[in-house]
Amino acid sequence: MIFLMPFAYKYKVPQSKIVYDDDGAGYFIDGFIKNARTFKNGAKARKGENYANLKTQMYF
Repeated sequence: MIFLMPFAYKYKVPQSKIVYDDDGAGYFIDGFIKNARTFKNGAKARKGENYANLKTQMYF
């Protein structure tokens, strides 16, 4: 977490614009960046589209 915040401050990125993977190792971030948004990359693709998971859909 220490590595991320200096960049956020330097580039004036509000905490609400920070997105992190909540399925894996990023789970611990929730306690450090209160307004960050979660991304569950292993979740089902949106709108019933034919992708393996949400991460794959976002890649395309």
